[in-house]
Amino acid sequence: QSESRALSELGSASDDSGRLPLAVGGPIANGYYGMLVLIAVLATALATTVSSYFYLVEVDPPSAALRETFAPGLGSTVLSLLALAGTGWGLRGLRKGRVGTVRLALAGAFVFSIAALGFSLRAFPWTTLDPHFDAYASSVLGLLGLHWMVLAIMIVVAGIGLAWALRSPQDPRGHGVAHNANLMAAYTAANAAVVFGTAFLSPRLM
Repeated sequence: QSESRALSELGSASDDSGRLPLAVGGPIANGYYGMLVLIAVLATALATTVSSYFYLVEVDPPSAALRETFAPGLGSTVLSLLALAGTGWGLRGLRKGRVGTVRLALAGAFVFSIAALGFSLRAFPWTTLDPHFDAYASSVLGLLGLHWMVLAIMIVVAGIGLAWALRSPQDPRGHGVAHNANLMAAYTAANAAVVFGTAFLSPRLM
């Protein structure tokens, strides 16, 4: 009880120098752990969607329709990896205090993510597969649809990080968003690889 009272008195002190520090940016910030929780939720959804895909494939054999959209699917994966490389480069620039590098890196990640979303939208053969009447088509759409949502989140996070880097490059909260963007980019790239391997590569092995 005495320790709790001491902490309470410390927290209510009028002198800010006596307060416990609050991390607003970096791997020890609350936002960073919040991003980890979001990624855990997305990873759970991905595992469920992939499991559903292979369950439905046993009922309805894979179609050859995705061979026509193999290139856009691969392109989306490559662009997601480039976005990850961009955010990683931005973090290195952040540690060295290079504002220009951080801005350029986040701008690249933002553009690469938008392009990846465009390629991924083209990866579903809309004129060939009908998800309303075909179990396999609905499972493929579920995989790609989840990836579209992940890419949309990545675009928002990278865009917020870029806006902060342009307007308030020394704000530690902006540095926190840059760390979160790198974390989200890592998951987005992994998500892209799993979706591509499941939807585009696994049918070739069946």
